[in-house]
Amino acid sequence: MRAAALQAMAFGFPAIAFIGIPILTPLIGAKATVVVDVAGLTGNLVILPVTLVLLSFGQTLKRSPDAGNPASEPAPITIASAFGDALLQPVVPSPAIAILLVLTGLPMSATLTTSLKLLGSTVGGLSLFASGIILNAQSPKFSLPASVSTLARLILIPGLVDVGLTLAGADTNLRKMSVLALGIPAAPMQVILATRYNTDESENAAFLLYIAMSPAFRR
Repeated sequence: MRAAALQAMAFGFPAIAFIGIPILTPLIGAKATVVVDVAGLTGNLVILPVTLVLLSFGQTLKRSPDAGNPASEPAPITIASAFGDALLQPVVPSPAIAILLVLTGLPMSATLTTSLKLLGSTVGGLSLFASGIILNAQSPKFSLPASVSTLARLILIPGLVDVGLTLAGADTNLRKMSVLALGIPAAPMQVILATRYNTDESENAAFLLYIAMSPAFRR
């Protein structure tokens, strides 16, 4: 379950918040900001929480009975308890709290606003730095699952979206924005979560390495 959750996240959560603006702006103009905002909110408010719930649920299922009492059974596992564990991760409630603050228009001091902007501007760099440390620790090698995930992330998914939107009669601008957004490489968050939950660390590190080496990441 945990490996499948991470792979699904790799398929559906591009690193659009990190590299979307510089890549999409020259191609689609001012609409790039809307695409990045919508995709970023969808990833942080839907995909990431669901992934964390599945990871927490899968991790709890792996817990063994009490070592002092081999006959004991693990506590019953529910989606509610897994959801509660996921909510304890700061990365889940933070975007929702930020949206509420923006929508309610609550005044904030200039010091707090400046501090939050400074923190936000470092997210991309810190994520890549942490991913580099993990790659160095994992020493990724060739991995067939990582190769398949890379091809799916960069070629198969954008291609299927293009075909689907064409068959649905979507206009050219919508197809262009959707394909470009989904053609962006996966976010580094995946390899960080793989290490956090001890799930396919080597495969996810290899996946991130292949993505980093791809022309799509360096363009």
